[in-house]
Amino acid sequence: MDRPVIFLSAVSAEFRELRQLLHDSFKTHFHVITQDDTLHQFPGGDVRQLLSDAIDGSHAVLHLAGAGFGSTAAAPFPEMPGFLCSWTQYEYYYAHSFDADPARRKQIFAIVCGPTLRSPTFTEKDDATLTAAQKASLQEAHCQRIFSGKFDATPLASLPRTVNHGQPINDNAAALRAAIDICAQLATRQPAFQSACALVQVSLQDQLQPLLDAQLRIEKKQKRLLLLQGQKKQNIVQKEIAISAKKRQ
Repeated sequence: MDRPVIFLSAVSAEFRELRQLLHDSFKTHFHVITQDDTLHQFPGGDVRQLLSDAIDGSHAVLHLAGAGFGSTAAAPFPEMPGFLCSWTQYEYYYAHSFDADPARRKQIFAIVCGPTLRSPTFTEKDDATLTAAQKASLQEAHCQRIFSGKFDATPLASLPRTVNHGQPINDNAAALRAAIDICAQLATRQPAFQSACALVQVSLQDQLQPLLDAQLRIEKKQKRLLLLQGQKKQNIVQKEIAISAKKRQ
């Protein structure tokens, strides 16, 4: 069969490196699409239609959420004109809008990324619609919806609760572990993708192992440092005891 298609959803300026890491891991056995790819292919096109079409043609969506809001979407859900979201948030909500339709339902996974995974040069900016502070508030509400699996105060509010995605991840090793778990879940939900998922898991594990080895070396160094500090303190105490004993003689 043709390669399965996965849409990687993220605020580019915030998670470009992490998204590229996942992109490179999946691309050997999946066809990978991003917002940047879609919009650059059709410059000046209708953003809402382009993103909707890209997600319609995908089997799965992997959404990375953090503190970054990104570009404010223009009329993302005409049926709820007062609803404000970014184009990256729209990708998540639009994909979930088919949850109740077995023929169009997508396999959707979301990861909430901690600040250590954010690009050090990323800053949220005001735009013509929202200030940076307003964007931050809307993005926090979005992340809380991901944690809860609910769609309160969105056009999808009537849909049942989706999967609870747990706590944020805070480093690349945790991101790779999450991606390995996502592959396992996708293979279970879509048996036709088992082979592709298994091969991607091997690639992800190959990238994960050096990170785990590095973490283990750091932990060992920290333990040795603590032991040395403890020994040093003990030596100081022993010297003080000896000095005090001499004074009493």
